[in-house]
Amino acid sequence: MASPTSNPSPDVNRGHLQSHYEPRGRWDHCSALIDGKVFMWGGHCGAAGIPDDHRNVIDIYDPASQRWSQQKTSGPSPPGLIGAACVGISPYMYIFAGVDTDANEYCNTIHQLDTRSLVWNEVKAVNPLEAPMKKAGARMVSYSKSLLVTMGGYGDLPDTPQPRADYVADTDEGYKGRGWTNELGVFNLTTRTWSWPSTTGSRPPPCQNHSFTRVDHSRAIAYGGEQLGKSVPNFIYILDMHSWVWDTVTGGAPGQPWPVARAGHTAVSLHEADSGATDPALLVMWGLDDKDGILSDGWIYTLNAQHWRKMMLPDSLRGLADHTTTILHTDDTHKQLVAYGGLDEEPEDDDPDKAVPLADTTVVEIDSSGPSGDWVVIDIIPSSQLGHPREKDSLPSHVQLTLEEEMRHL
Repeated sequence: MASPTSNPSPDVNRGHLQSHYEPRGRWDHCSALIDGKVFMWGGHCGAAGIPDDHRNVIDIYDPASQRWSQQKTSGPSPPGLIGAACVGISPYMYIFAGVDTDANEYCNTIHQLDTRSLVWNEVKAVNPLEAPMKKAGARMVSYSKSLLVTMGGYGDLPDTPQPRADYVADTDEGYKGRGWTNELGVFNLTTRTWSWPSTTGSRPPPCQNHSFTRVDHSRAIAYGGEQLGKSVPNFIYILDMHSWVWDTVTGGAPGQPWPVARAGHTAVSLHEADSGATDPALLVMWGLDDKDGILSDGWIYTLNAQHWRKMMLPDSLRGLADHTTTILHTDDTHKQLVAYGGLDEEPEDDDPDKAVPLADTTVVEIDSSGPSGDWVVIDIIPSSQLGHPREKDSLPSHVQLTLEEEMRHL
């Protein structure tokens, strides 16, 4: 599986003729939902090189108009362009770690974008020696609006390992001194300090390109990821950030559905994390399997039942890896998924310089108002139709999945 590098790859728009702005094709980027809009940062853009202004702009998707815009930013922008982690805490976007393509090295800084003024600031820790290792492919969630909780990643192994983390060295001689970690570093935005919570339970293995998603007020789920070119054990790891206890779900009973191991996927909470929902659920989509094959499936994990259910996706919805998916919570039973960029095939020889990133936006509408309460796809809006008048009835019938059609497929 491809790891972040400092040499980006080409901008391709896959044949869509756009009359409006579409962001540059990319993969290994990050996005966050802030005050109803999607803010997208960084990414692997192409062998032609990173645009001169890539650090000084931010791409913003407005669901109301179904349009992207690119806005100039000011202030010290994050050095980590590729494989950075991000999270939104209104009105701010926080960026952590990633590959510094100017210096050709990993970083471990935190930067804050004020989405009202579009001004960047570095959030400097008062105890920088306690920061996680310099890395990319980590993931980050927020807790109590004042804590940034970072987990995992690949990068420069520390001279003094954290006793509350594990590390696996890369066996490739070309990457000596680098490796994977399961570091769980917590940054307090109020005190600007790093801390390392003492957790109990079985923590996830060192990995990168996993998902780490907050699903209710205090719980986050880590799933998937890769280490040494292979997927990590295909378990669910649930972290309670109030008690700092890991709970591990290792597999279902015989015959119970369970997705294949993966990395480079995306995962979103089907309910707003602070909504007080009593039935938290995680939607996992796409990614790469152990043979670097692009997966085109979707799975829903229900916490209370500890049960996976495969979500029926139409054939027209192609699989992706190293993309972003942002969920818009229209109401309790209707959601929009905004997927951008990524790869629809692994690069030749696993060489990131040969990757062909997509410049496509796909909006997927899902609904659970049917008799069973199951989530189903009810509409797909491709890049070429965003921002233009359209009728759902004019879409091909295989896109208009109703609950009855889904049951016939099953």
